[in-house]
Amino acid sequence: MKSIKMLMMVAFTILSIATYSQEKTSSKDTTNNKPVYSCPMHSSIVNSKPVKCPKCGMSLKENKQENNKIHKH
Repeated sequence: MKSIKMLMMVAFTILSIATYSQEKTSSKDTTNNKPVYSCPMHSSIVNSKPVKCPKCGMSLKENKQENNKIHKH
């Protein structure tokens, strides 16, 4: 009888630890919601802010395709 109680306590402890140690994936927002800007002439130039392209001086435009790739998880 004593061994059954001990076994039940161990099982309960392991179950409790396993349940509470798991992170809830829905509670954390791991996506980066910053828009991505790129140069219309030089697609390799990207930035998180709409600054000027260092190659041609044009303003970077929001890249909707890249933003959709990042935010679709």
